[in-house]
Amino acid sequence: MQPEEAAVLVKQIDADARRLGLSWTMRLATINTTNPLTGTYDGDDTPLPLIDMIGAGVGQRVWVIGIPEGGNYAVGFAPGATLVKPYGLHGTSIADSTALVTFVNLLAPSSFTFVKQHATSRVRTQMSVGFFASVATAGMEAGVTFDGGVTTLVTTRLGPTTAAGVHLQSTGVQYHPLPGSTGSPLPAGRYTVQGQWRRIGSGTVSRDTQDWLSIECLEVAP
Repeated sequence: MQPEEAAVLVKQIDADARRLGLSWTMRLATINTTNPLTGTYDGDDTPLPLIDMIGAGVGQRVWVIGIPEGGNYAVGFAPGATLVKPYGLHGTSIADSTALVTFVNLLAPSSFTFVKQHATSRVRTQMSVGFFASVATAGMEAGVTFDGGVTTLVTTRLGPTTAAGVHLQSTGVQYHPLPGSTGSPLPAGRYTVQGQWRRIGSGTVSRDTQDWLSIECLEVAP
């Protein structure tokens, strides 16, 4: 349903309600799930079942008409309904280390919830991980998983010729799927994004409170 069609529908519902002596309220809500459709009113914490009249998607902002004993109807997109925002975490690291050459989760806090609104969009992930190596032949690279799937490598590999004990920062940006690839985009929905890392070379790589961890995901155009 187009915005102008939704506006006409709202006016018709208003006219019918007044004619029948019905009372109703219109409030802003955010869509939580689509099957079944649920949404949370601004200022509330509990999602409510909604009746979809506009094809709303997860994370979208909508106008909802609530009719006592008649249900809650999503009847129009609110301004900024398709506006995306970045999700992520940023802060000082905690004591952590790995000597594994396979990806493992960074110790918490290292994950967050990401809401993807559109089925065909890509996800831009930016990551920065501070670390130091036990020996000069150790290095590190990092990435993320979405709901525990295959690790997406994000940062630039540092090492295995880093100086032992020197704090370094491995950073990078990655797209899912890659531009020009035949990979399928993530479906719209809520995802747990988990930061991971692995050692390159030999020895051990570590983090402490002198290091910085930043992971951010942003939904971008296909």
